[in-house]
Amino acid sequence: MNVRPVDFMKHICQLYQDARLPKIPYENIENISRGNSRIVSSEVEDLTAALLSTNLHGEYLFLTDQSMGVENVRRFVPDVVIMKENVIHDIIDVKMDLGRRRDDFYTEGSKWEDILQQINGKDCSFIDGVTKERKYASFADYVRCHIIVISSGNINPEQFRKQISKFDDYESVDVYCFSEDLHPNTYHQTPEEIVEIMNIRSDEFDRLLENIT
Repeated sequence: MNVRPVDFMKHICQLYQDARLPKIPYENIENISRGNSRIVSSEVEDLTAALLSTNLHGEYLFLTDQSMGVENVRRFVPDVVIMKENVIHDIIDVKMDLGRRRDDFYTEGSKWEDILQQINGKDCSFIDGVTKERKYASFADYVRCHIIVISSGNINPEQFRKQISKFDDYESVDVYCFSEDLHPNTYHQTPEEIVEIMNIRSDEFDRLLENIT
């Protein structure tokens, strides 16, 4: 089963709506109400890995929210690491939207360029989140970072294009926008209604899949 772009975005809409409700392991409790929604980004990291896992062909391993250790490099935690035959060629950085980074989002590219230059061709280690076993891998000689913006729906389109255009200056960092117009965290509409109105950029999904090593 391949996760389609429309299904991916519908799941994100549902995550936002579920995050508004109390999360408790008991039934029939109706006198609890949340004020602020829970953060959904960690679940979207897993969902992004599932999107890639079901659409890429090959023996890949996907690590989400995994702290990576490289000798003489400050420890860092990519949202998704894509490993093939114990070699890491691609890193995914997931942004729900530009949020407070509307004026300096392009600097994310510079941050990742610096990290990639430090880790290219080096060995690394990480701790398995379930077994706590230390495991070992290596980074390819040329690693790419793919920054996914889930939605541009909370920013002026021209301002968004201005920020994204600056990524042309980076050699090893690509940016993708998965949806436009209506934001997936829209109130008073169902996930089905939201995905009907928003502009889902299937071409950006395809471009990401094509660019994965």
